[in-house]
Amino acid sequence: LDLNEFRGFVLSDKKAPIIFINQLDSKNGQVFTLIHELVHLFLNENEIFKTVKNSDYEYDPVEYFVNKVTAEILVPKEKINEYKSTLEIGALADKFNVSKFVIIRRLYDLNMMSKQQYDVYIKKLNIELEKRSIKKTSGGGNYKNNLNFRMDKPFVKYIENAILQNKISYTEGFNLLGVGYKGYKNLLEGNN
Repeated sequence: LDLNEFRGFVLSDKKAPIIFINQLDSKNGQVFTLIHELVHLFLNENEIFKTVKNSDYEYDPVEYFVNKVTAEILVPKEKINEYKSTLEIGALADKFNVSKFVIIRRLYDLNMMSKQQYDVYIKKLNIELEKRSIKKTSGGGNYKNNLNFRMDKPFVKYIENAILQNKISYTEGFNLLGVGYKGYKNLLEGNN
């Protein structure tokens, strides 16, 4: 799933709310999305706020509020004040385990950076991001990683034990796992 299309979303339900997070995102991005979607869930905002049109862009008070809360949780104002004078943007991002984009936006929102500085940093980061995405060329993913990611480890162990105890044949085990011999061996390696 393309990160440009979605990073995550929440399906609000009183009995079983669900948060979806794009696994292609960085770990820091996934944490940001999790906190962001949790705030949405706590607000149950669909019935409270409406989107407001403002000049040439769409201003959404819910998103604005959710982003402010998420930023305060991940990069508390008092902590960033503590480190701002001694660390540069990259070091701050590492310290708080967030992206440079989050740090720059947080500094801007806290009036620790001018609009002009903010625009210059964002332009630089977008250029860096574009260069990195151009360098990344994929041949379709890594078979072993994908296989181990999509398969439940306890289930693989259960199948392995059933095969070893002669309760099922190798062929039956392969069919249950949806793999061949090579895939089965890869799953066993990934389970150890």
